[in-house]
Amino acid sequence: GASLPRFVRFMLHRDYYHLKGLSGFFRMMHVIPISETNPRDIVRAIRDARRQLQQGHIVCIFAEGAITRTGHLLSLKRGFEKIVEGTNAPIIPVHLDQLWGSIFSFKNGRFFWKRPRQFPHRVTVSFSAPLPPRSSAQQVRNAILELESRALGLRESTVGLLHTSFIRMAKRRWFSFCMADTTGTELTYGKTLVGSLLFSEKIEHRCAGESIIGVLLPASVAGALTNLAILLAGKVPVNLNFTAGRDAMESALAECGIRTLITSRLFLSRANLATREGMVFVEDLRKEIRPFDKLSTFLRAFLLPSFWLARRYRGQQPHDLATVIFSSGSTGTPKGVMLSHHNILTNVEGIGQVIQFTSDDCMMGILPFFHSFGFTGTLWLPLLAGFGVVYHPNPPDAKTIGETVQKYRATLLIS
Repeated sequence: GASLPRFVRFMLHRDYYHLKGLSGFFRMMHVIPISETNPRDIVRAIRDARRQLQQGHIVCIFAEGAITRTGHLLSLKRGFEKIVEGTNAPIIPVHLDQLWGSIFSFKNGRFFWKRPRQFPHRVTVSFSAPLPPRSSAQQVRNAILELESRALGLRESTVGLLHTSFIRMAKRRWFSFCMADTTGTELTYGKTLVGSLLFSEKIEHRCAGESIIGVLLPASVAGALTNLAILLAGKVPVNLNFTAGRDAMESALAECGIRTLITSRLFLSRANLATREGMVFVEDLRKEIRPFDKLSTFLRAFLLPSFWLARRYRGQQPHDLATVIFSSGSTGTPKGVMLSHHNILTNVEGIGQVIQFTSDDCMMGILPFFHSFGFTGTLWLPLLAGFGVVYHPNPPDAKTIGETVQKYRATLLIS
């Protein structure tokens, strides 16, 4: 209503129309009450809406008929087809973007009673070109989906970056469990932030002048920290497929112009991989970190507000490169897919709309980070959604995975 210069007559469910203290207001607003179950009320509401249209007024109907539980557009009811049937009134699809997460959405499994995510809560209202009155519910729904797609592009300024988004989450959940792996390493969000900041300083010093850094590590705490640290250092991590063979790996290195490859001696020995020129080992990086470095980085990460800390590492833009995921090479030379921060963050947001995550959830991470689901789903999804993850580098090792799921009470698995 606020987006239009003309007065809008809204159709409203009869139960809300008769709420005490509000019914007088609704009558003053010329609201048209409608029932889902009483055929006589439905016919009366359709006739009333048609009369308003014939008099030249705007009538607005919520064609989904129910509040979405997932944040995605539901199927449209066909009542509006009956309203415009036989008239020359155009149908104008309207889309409301970024309502998911507001107190009026069903996020976190409940309607209305929750803390607002932000205040004020910004909403984008999009209008389509008028459709003819004979348009079907499916045609109108397709037009709304087009509006939804365009509205997503308007969010770019608020999307941010992967690593700065993690900084904000880590500051909020400092003492909560963040990640672990089957080597016995366990980190809180605070320790994960401090560890990745320490690694980033060493990487920034060692790889000055390089923009893309290779990562040859399995799904593990070390692998996650390395990916975080490379982004915090203002560079792009590329996780290499160590199962695709030497030729595929060399092709990926050449395609991205990678000179430095961060890996682990322990992993190379277990995976039976040879060392090569340009390798930097996480064991050596860890030894270079002095007690003073740990203390100063901890104080900086703990004491500085998240927006100040994030500003120090905001050297990129949402559409800048965040990683390159290589295909397996089954159809020839592996192909590199360039993914931006915006690509991955919007995917994470989309997953969070379909699955209602809570801070009590825990991901069992078994997919390698060179895999698209591994990088998005088991690396960035838990870090940005605010729940824990536990890694195991060997997906077919069912016994260890089962024991780890039981130990950490894991609730999520991408397979």
